[in-house]
Order: sequence, then C-alpha cells, then structure tokens
Amino acid sequence: MATATQCHLTLQAETAADLMSRDVTPVPHHTPFEEILASLIDANATVAPVLGERGEPVGVISLTDLAIHVRESAAAGRIVPATAETLMTPTLFAVGPDTPAAEVVQDMLRSKVHHLFVVDAGGTIMGVVSACDVLRHLQ
Repeated sequence: MATATQCHLTLQAETAADLMSRDVTPVPHHTPFEEILASLIDANATVAPVLGERGEPVGVISLTDLAIHVRESAAAGRIVPATAETLMTPTLFAVGPDTPAAEVVQDMLRSKVHHLFVVDAGGTIMGVVSACDVLRHLQ
C-alpha cells in the first residue's frame, strides 16, 4: 500500500508585477467578432482588455464570450454581427503592480475570475495575471 506524500507548495512571487505576463493585446471596442477571434488566437491568449474611444479600459473579452456568441448565433440560425463592445464583459478586474501576490490569488478566487489585469496608478494596463501564471510560480 502506497503512503501519501505531503507536498507543500510555496508561491514564489512577491507582487502582482512578479506574477504578471506583460504580453497583453488590447482590443478596440469597435473590433468585429472575426478580428477579435483572430487576435486572441494569434496572441495565444484567452482574454483581452477592451479599450474605449480614448484608449481607456472599458471591459474584457474572452474566448468564452465569443463561444457564447457562436451558440446564440447558431440558435438564431444565422451569424449575428457583433463587436467587442456588444460581446464584452463591462467589468475589468484589476490590481496594482505592488499588490501582494497572495492578495492577487485571493482576489481571483473571491471574484471567481481566471485573469486579473495589472494597472498603474493612471489606469494604464501593464500586464495580466492568469491562473496559469499563478501555477507557474508555485514551487
């Protein structure tokens, strides 16, 4: 009979800046569905911030949002034209770069999100922390 081995993992990051990936490809709010999909695929990303008229973050678009649109279009029997603005989640969960890493993880769990954007004091997106980024920093 095999015995269970205890494994204690430690998060090897101090702050959100330590956890984040800097490769974030924003999507302008007027971008059509097909271009959003291509952008996410080309960037090997599952989520992107949506930017408004002045370049400010106004929401987030994910592959899940796109899949929901495809399902709804199929139910309607036709492809319904859509843009990032009509498909996005109008909330962008964000933390500052100096937010403690443990707090980032707690925020993700509490908010039930797989991504948190990292923004500077002026609201400019610096990066994104994904659940995979957190896992990558466990040792």
